[in-house]
Amino acid sequence: MRRLRSFSRFAASLAFVGLCVATAWISEYHAFHWGFSTLHGRYTFAIADAHFQFFVPPPARKEDAQAWELLKHLRNEDVVWMTEWTRSWPGEVPALSPSFKEGSAGWKLSRLSAASDQPLLRALDSPKKFVAAHVILADRESQHFFGSPYPVNGSIEYRGLHFHLRNAQSQFGSDEPGRTPIPDGALTLDPGQLQSIRNMWHGMLDRTAVSFNIFWIAGAAYIVLALQGARLLRRQRRLRSGQCPDCGYDLRASTGVCPECGAPIPKNAATPTTV
Repeated sequence: MRRLRSFSRFAASLAFVGLCVATAWISEYHAFHWGFSTLHGRYTFAIADAHFQFFVPPPARKEDAQAWELLKHLRNEDVVWMTEWTRSWPGEVPALSPSFKEGSAGWKLSRLSAASDQPLLRALDSPKKFVAAHVILADRESQHFFGSPYPVNGSIEYRGLHFHLRNAQSQFGSDEPGRTPIPDGALTLDPGQLQSIRNMWHGMLDRTAVSFNIFWIAGAAYIVLALQGARLLRRQRRLRSGQCPDCGYDLRASTGVCPECGAPIPKNAATPTTV
């Protein structure tokens, strides 16, 4: 039974080392995110670039109370989309330019610069508030975005978020600089990208509470595995030579239990010497 337990522990350690190495290798190419949300925050676990990380919401501020109240009324419909043309080399560049309806919750939130990003990050969990929250966050963090505004295959990007355009040519047919309103229903959003954008914002704005390299865990587990392997080999060597597997006492003249340490003598130990 003791031998079986030793082999079980060794097998478990071996499997854990293999799991750590495989996870670290896969995370170099694919990131994994999961977590949970509370009333005022989202806590995220991530495995990426061979690291395990735990993120917590950014610190709250006293001005957040007003932001949380406005968040109850925030809607994507608060955003008014315009096409903006600017003359720049090699020519005119069309771009999406959002603004908020004056007096709306989004308009008030966009001007509440003293509040933290925590309420806006929480708003990303709601599809009905997602676009409005993204616009406000993108305006706050505009230095992080360098996406192309050119329409590609009937779609156009605003700060990492892609929209599909209906009748794209007519929307961008003018060559005069300025701002042109986009009719209602001309822009549609693919919901499949919301999770990646949400992860992007949390990765940028959340605080890292825990971060460590998965290979460190694999290395520590490998040391334990090596010690267990050495112990198993020593035990087998002692059994073959008629010694107690625990203390090394010569058992060839003993039966039952080891006279030195009291451990039961295994059935596969060397047989006692006959007199």
